[in-house]
Amino acid sequence: MPPWSLAPEVLRDTPQQRVELRRRPLGVVGAITAWNYPVLLAMWKIVPAVLAGNTVVLKPSPHTPVATLRLGELAQDVFPRGVVNVVSGGNELGAWMTGAPGHRARSPSPAPGRPASASWPAPPAT
Repeated sequence: MPPWSLAPEVLRDTPQQRVELRRRPLGVVGAITAWNYPVLLAMWKIVPAVLAGNTVVLKPSPHTPVATLRLGELAQDVFPRGVVNVVSGGNELGAWMTGAPGHRARSPSPAPGRPASASWPAPPAT
């Protein structure tokens, strides 16, 4: 089986117990990248998402979309159709992407994530 397979990984197998790690794709990963290092940031989002079996919709910064759009063109030669998608637009597109029902989000730092996070639903009570 290839190393990127989603097959269960056996962590412990004894007569008393069997522990397996199962990775399940989330589905569509909406990824928003910042203006600095646009290609590197895009790859940091695309590679783990696709390796986990997900598809990606990537939105680059409106200040540096060209390099990421070109990366999206190149990705069409590598991945099956629809696995990696790049859309370009302003902050309103980011807010629209993150406002979908059932959306789960994570931002590496508060300032860039603030415009998009304004539309996020409140986290569930713990």
